Amino acid sequence: MPYSHPQFDREFKAVCAVARWPWDETAPARWRELAKQLRPDELTRQAIRHGMAPLLARHLHQHGPDLLTPALRQYAQRNAVRAQLLTHTLIELLEAFRQAGITAVSLKGPSLAMMAYGALDARDYCDLDVLVRPEQLERAEQLCRERGFVRKLDMPVSDDEVRRFGYDWALMREADGVMVELHWALTVRYAPVQFNRWSWWESLASQPLNGRAVAGLPPAETLLSLCLHGSKDGWDKLKLVCDVARLLHAAPALDWTRLWQLAKLLQAERLVRIGLRLAHELLAAPLPTELRDSLSQDATLERPLQHLYALLRREQSYNETVLARHAFLVEAQPSWWSKLGYCLRYAITPGSTEWHRAALPASLGVGYRLMRVARLTKFFGQRWLWVGTAEKS
Repeated sequence: MPYSHPQFDREFKAVCAVARWPWDETAPARWRELAKQLRPDELTRQAIRHGMAPLLARHLHQHGPDLLTPALRQYAQRNAVRAQLLTHTLIELLEAFRQAGITAVSLKGPSLAMMAYGALDARDYCDLDVLVRPEQLERAEQLCRERGFVRKLDMPVSDDEVRRFGYDWALMREADGVMVELHWALTVRYAPVQFNRWSWWESLASQPLNGRAVAGLPPAETLLSLCLHGSKDGWDKLKLVCDVARLLHAAPALDWTRLWQLAKLLQAERLVRIGLRLAHELLAAPLPTELRDSLSQDATLERPLQHLYALLRREQSYNETVLARHAFLVEAQPSWWSKLGYCLRYAITPGSTEWHRAALPASLGVGYRLMRVARLTKFFGQRWLWVGTAEKS
């Protein structure tokens, strides 16, 4: 299994072992042997870095109290308190939206924690993600403002410009530090998928949350969204892989036909296959036998997977992570045309960096695209030149 590769250190392997659930009859003995070699402080650092601290702390309470450092215990306790606060806030907001006639969907956060992990505090999360219809966005934001939320960043451009190229507003409540990401789209506009071919609103499901029923995505749609989210972030944290694996364990009756229909419609089949193979190889996620064999024999996945294992294996600076993420997304495209299409969309889709540089009138909006092209040319050019020089030396 790749998680046992010698380039992964012992502590990373230990975090993977904890996430590979449920354990078989030999797992406790193997864990005890592995635990003898672990460095508690490094184990804590790795777990926090990969978003796995709550899950590891739960495990160590039962299977390794000697490895449970004060820092890990405190992190898990803070996460539990934060999870309750976020859950209460989410239920309050969704009820306010419902009363106002706003259709809203809870993404990730407490809903995913309950669906995939079975407990609010078993997953590491620090904010709320709520998806609303674009035409209801203004009213939804107003309701959030009435409850103390304000935009974390004020853009010196029109809201229309941000809605055209962005996908969420980050709203912060200063009183308790709760942040809500109010989405009108699921992910970044330059993502290598055809979102305009399908509406997420076509298949909502009711999910239990703290004794309430909230709107969410069914398991197949949730799995697709997790694979797209993980791909956007380059799968650089084990938590992203664990979300997929835990959901597969929690939803044994997952509608695979529906998943592949949607993946094909969005032209995201390869991204989903990569996410599923990661979850199976690293965390033993259950897959249908035919699919598991198909993934293991798919040689086209090898190069993008190598990018991902490199991201998981070592810590990098922010700039290095950005390079690695986009290198993966380019490598993950099935054809040269799709690689080129992704690069072009990424190059000309402006974001907050461009909007904060200048306040251009709507008639000169193309200027933001030109600024982005210039910025990215400098950013990637300098780093590729540095990498090339380093390799020659």
